[in-house]
Amino acid sequence: MKSKPISLIPVLCAIVLLSTGNRNVTLAQETAPATHSQQPNEDTISRIDTYLSGLTDDGSFSGAVLIARDGEILLSAGYGMANLEWDVPNTPDTRFRIGSLTKQFTAMSILMLQDRGSLTVQDPICQYIEDCPTTWEAITIEHLLNHTSGIPEFSRLPGYQQTVTLPTTPAQTIRRFIDEPLNFQPGTIWSYSNSGYVLLGSIIEQVTGQTYNQFLDDNIFEPLGMADTGYDINTAIIGHRAEGYANLNRRASYIDMSLPYAAGGLYSTVEDLYRWNQALYSWEVVSQVSWDAMLAGAVPAPDTPDAFGAYGLFIIPIHGQTTIGNNGEISGFRSNLIHLTTENMDFVILSNLETVNTNRIRNSLVGTFFDEDR
Repeated sequence: MKSKPISLIPVLCAIVLLSTGNRNVTLAQETAPATHSQQPNEDTISRIDTYLSGLTDDGSFSGAVLIARDGEILLSAGYGMANLEWDVPNTPDTRFRIGSLTKQFTAMSILMLQDRGSLTVQDPICQYIEDCPTTWEAITIEHLLNHTSGIPEFSRLPGYQQTVTLPTTPAQTIRRFIDEPLNFQPGTIWSYSNSGYVLLGSIIEQVTGQTYNQFLDDNIFEPLGMADTGYDINTAIIGHRAEGYANLNRRASYIDMSLPYAAGGLYSTVEDLYRWNQALYSWEVVSQVSWDAMLAGAVPAPDTPDAFGAYGLFIIPIHGQTTIGNNGEISGFRSNLIHLTTENMDFVILSNLETVNTNRIRNSLVGTFFDEDR
């Protein structure tokens, strides 16, 4: 992604108001029942299933999809194959690598630690980084969360491709970019950064004394009943794990999952990610104070028109609906997870085919409910 100058002025002081058409939508959890523009019916779900089945038949999709509204699952189904060689079908229980959807778990872990008084997002990162360079002294945890730190993206540095298949530790990954000059002064430009989220994972470990994956297990996955979610380890036996494909005729390139770490190392299922959304948007994960402050600090994300970045999430209008979520990409897998704030709807798309455009599918699914794609 290209880096572009932006003015990092808070969108609003306590909540974010994002214009969608001729109205403003408050990006905070609704306390009153939502007024829905169209109630889903069997025909709507049938048309969605037909659409997804058609994509599967022509080789444009393989994975699983879940759609829910007001706490009711409307669709939860698998499409295509989890393993083409053994003709194992995808199901709602299939575990997929989720790529950058991992970042929202990392970001919310930081906010959980802030709620507990263990750190604040305004802390300089040099409080937690060993041998922190002087050029990083002005960088705060919030700069990492919002992709505005200026730290170079390690996946774009020379020699990166030679390291993709090699096991690594967070400290070793950090050493690859710690001596690189900043791309810009902290807080002046938005530029998507996996490096920042590797650092956030390391900060979680420094503060808690636990490994990143153990902290998530103890504080998120087990309490929320997300039994099918975890940190992916290549050598581990993980039941119902999908094989990742570059296309329908070739497996994806190998990546050692220690490399993406807190920026992209998790696997999950559509139903576990729905559990996550249910908890996240009812403030079971972080406090409403932290949530509102996060939204207030959202910054424009120039690579996505009309979008704002907010701690591992994006706020973006889709077919006139204000959504919060993110998508993910990692070798062999694509993912998408969004929540429609005013309609209380959740859309989860996981795929084990890297040619899949989950943004396009997501937009079509949302449009089906709001008369945009008919």
